[in-house]
Amino acid sequence: MAYRLPTFNLQGRLRRWSPGPYPGPGLGTLVSCGLRLYKTSFIVNAGFNALTMVALVLPKGTDIRGNSPKSNGDIVEVPNGSGRFYIVNSVDDVAKGFANEYRFAAMTQVQIPFPIP
Repeated sequence: MAYRLPTFNLQGRLRRWSPGPYPGPGLGTLVSCGLRLYKTSFIVNAGFNALTMVALVLPKGTDIRGNSPKSNGDIVEVPNGSGRFYIVNSVDDVAKGFANEYRFAAMTQVQIPFPIP
C-alpha cells in the first residue's frame, strides 16, 4: 500500500511574529492543517519539567516560518478560535518531489499573556 497524504481536517490561524502588542498584524491567515503529537522530553534539573512538541502538517507550499537568527517563528492558533497557541520551531518538507508531499512544522505550545485581536 502506498503512503498517503495526511488529512488536513482542522483550520488554524497563522500569524507572523512581531515585537508589537500582539503576535502579527491583523487577524492572520487561515490555513488547512492537521495536528499530531511529535515528541515529549523530560527535563530533570532542580525540578521536573516536561516539554511536549507537536507537529503541524500542512499542504505543500504553505508559507509558514520557523525560528531563524533574524526572527522568531510564526504563531499558530490551532484549532482556530480555541485559544491554544503554538510557536513554530522548525519547518521542513516531507516526501519532496512526490505526489504525497506536505509540509511539517515542529511547534511548542505557548501562553499568550495579552489579548489577540
